[in-house]
Amino acid sequence: MYIEKVEEHYTEHTKKVEHTRTVNGKTETYYTEETYWTWDYKGRESLTCKEVSFLGVVFDAKKISFPSEQYIDTIKVSSRVRYKYYGVATKFTGTIFTELRKGTIMDNTAFYEGKTIEETVDYLESDIPLIVFWAVWAILMAACLYGFFYIDNRWLE
Repeated sequence: MYIEKVEEHYTEHTKKVEHTRTVNGKTETYYTEETYWTWDYKGRESLTCKEVSFLGVVFDAKKISFPSEQYIDTIKVSSRVRYKYYGVATKFTGTIFTELRKGTIMDNTAFYEGKTIEETVDYLESDIPLIVFWAVWAILMAACLYGFFYIDNRWLE
């Protein structure tokens, strides 16, 4: 469904390193130059499918959000050039939860990989989002109360 090729070059870098030493009771600072090598990003190319088939119905690829990309392989072209490949497989089993309008589905419809309809409904109706909301709300209220008492209730003056 999606593939990306990232080009990296093995590049030599230098950096100035500060050192100190004590000579005749005096501290001196001196610098040396160190060399190191890193794989540096040089560019990327990607291809995305144009259509997605779900239960025999073909949709524009923008209608369904893809599962996250996975590392595929690294191919070394030379000792200083390599390509890293990432992608999304072409076949998945899962459930989409969407709204049907005008003969199609909504844009960016969520895809729940590896979940049945019942598992998807349980996940969407679970109390996890509600618990997160109340935890954030409690922290926010505690911060407001702290701020209120921190200013010594000067709003009455």
